[in-house]
Amino acid sequence: MLKDFLKDLFGIVFYGLTFERVMWVALAVLGVWIGVRTWKAYKVHGADTPDLPFRVAMAALMVGAGGYYGAQAWFTEDYRFFFSSPLVLHTYGVSIATGFVFAIWLAARETHRTGLDRARMLDLSFWVLIAGMVGSRVVFMMVEWRSYYNRCFAPELEGLSAPDCMAVIRFWEGGLVFYGGLIGATLAGLLYLRKHKVEVWRYADAAAVGIPVGQFFGRLGCLSAGCCHGKYVPSERLFALRWPSDTAAYDVITGSMADGAEKLRFIQEGYVTAHPTQLYESGATLVIFIFLLWFRTRKQFNGQILATYIMLYAVVRACIEVFRGDTVRGFIFEVTSPGLSQALGLPAQEPLILSTSQLISLLTFGFGAFLWVTLKKKTASAPPQQAGSSLPSP
Repeated sequence: MLKDFLKDLFGIVFYGLTFERVMWVALAVLGVWIGVRTWKAYKVHGADTPDLPFRVAMAALMVGAGGYYGAQAWFTEDYRFFFSSPLVLHTYGVSIATGFVFAIWLAARETHRTGLDRARMLDLSFWVLIAGMVGSRVVFMMVEWRSYYNRCFAPELEGLSAPDCMAVIRFWEGGLVFYGGLIGATLAGLLYLRKHKVEVWRYADAAAVGIPVGQFFGRLGCLSAGCCHGKYVPSERLFALRWPSDTAAYDVITGSMADGAEKLRFIQEGYVTAHPTQLYESGATLVIFIFLLWFRTRKQFNGQILATYIMLYAVVRACIEVFRGDTVRGFIFEVTSPGLSQALGLPAQEPLILSTSQLISLLTFGFGAFLWVTLKKKTASAPPQQAGSSLPSP
């Protein structure tokens, strides 16, 4: 099936002595490269070199770990593998990484176009990347905390034969919440820009252009992993996507069905059909990206691109939430409309609002609107030369 093909498309397995030898050498070489670049930057900027202590510590850690473990892997006969089980590179992880790469690349190009410091944007991107991954993972674990607790302290409840405490860091297998990542990345970005006393909203606009592209690839990864799936939709509908019996969508949808002929049919056929919400959001964020490309040369004040993106995505997410079937996040309160549900291809009694993510979307839209109004007023009250000096020419 399509889902199995996507999941296994990049199912490359990394394991064994040769892999670990190459890995440790590559880590040491990367550490040396970071050290050399840091030294060159230090000769130019001295103690004012951006993130100097972190760069030195990172280079030392990479060279130390790569050298120590690499020496054991290459020159000792009783070397014990660092990875006790194979490291599998799934399509989900590849999609997330691709999204980050494209988002950073676009942000760097936009930074150059608007006359900002490209190196500063790349440094910012590193911290945003880390904060975004941590934020998205933390929020997911807050929602699924019981499962991760059981994996570590009561593995038998999760069908495991041994504790699996490291599951909390295996984000490449799935388990990220975008809003958690957006909040973490935004806070880290603002703190970084404030610390280095640069033009916060100009850099924010440059970074915002690439975010929808990262989401576009990220949601394709969700499709491959089977997460963020939609609600049940009859198979004769145009956009019905089949999910086999070994997926979360199948378990959730069949588990919510009352016993009857329809449920029995799905059990016998070994699949269920659901709205492809991953593709809905992937397509919507691609449209947002195209719009921001057009709008970026027409903005009237700094911060407008970021505010526009925040409001557009909040609307998109709130609408797509109507079709989302992974209801583990829960509802603040439930409102149903049998007629509208049937028109949308949903079960008549499915709640349409207000899920936790829809509430976050409302708050996010309000924040974006607040940014728009506040920054526009700030620009309008500034002297004409100051207000227009930092706006890029088309």
